[in-house]
Amino acid sequence: MTTEITFRHSEELGHGLKEFAQGLAEALNAEFPPIEYIRVVVDKDGGMYFAEVSVQGGRGMNAEGTEKHADGRHAIGEAFKRSERQLRKHLEKLHDHRV
Repeated sequence: MTTEITFRHSEELGHGLKEFAQGLAEALNAEFPPIEYIRVVVDKDGGMYFAEVSVQGGRGMNAEGTEKHADGRHAIGEAFKRSERQLRKHLEKLHDHRV
């Protein structure tokens, strides 16, 4: 699995945020092994953080989650949760279709 984490407009958003996003990406990949690529983009505009998570994988496993919040960790975490919900829904549809 390849993970790309990008901070727009400021590389000084924090090393801790990058490690946090990397940890969430690894946890998501452990739960959904068909994932091939995760891209995380974090932007800060004024006092708000904007996080976008894009996931691509085999068997049509594509998901995208976005979140805007004053706390960077919260924005990243919620964007990952939205992506995870989409992946779960996709797997449920595959399972229901096969049964």
